[in-house]
Amino acid sequence: MSLATLPRPHLQSLLAANFGQRSLANRLQSHGYPGNACCQTETMAADALVHDPHFRRSVEWQLTLSHRDLCETVAAADLDLLRTYLLRGDYRKHPNLGGLLWALAVDSRSQVRASLGAFLERIQRDALRSLAKPQCGQS
Repeated sequence: MSLATLPRPHLQSLLAANFGQRSLANRLQSHGYPGNACCQTETMAADALVHDPHFRRSVEWQLTLSHRDLCETVAAADLDLLRTYLLRGDYRKHPNLGGLLWALAVDSRSQVRASLGAFLERIQRDALRSLAKPQCGQS
């Protein structure tokens, strides 16, 4: 599974969960890209991942090296159990959320990779609820 095949929003989320802005900016600079630690770092890196195979291999190598054990754990996990965790489990207590996202993205089972999108949407909704002040009713 190559990062270049992920939908752009998933790719940017995966980068944000695994690299600090300064680290990503430094990685971009080391590959000849303008790398300043600004709010567009994930966007610039996502573009580079899609268009630059050397940059993509560097990032994929780093993620694989950093999250090898978690990738093996996810690969060995029962599909139904994994789906239940992704839909209902308390991901906030996971010690390595970035690694989990990478493990889901590279799992050989298409059902697991497809679950990545739903999981990212769940995280985004939860983040928005925690940041926003609902005006149309409280629950």
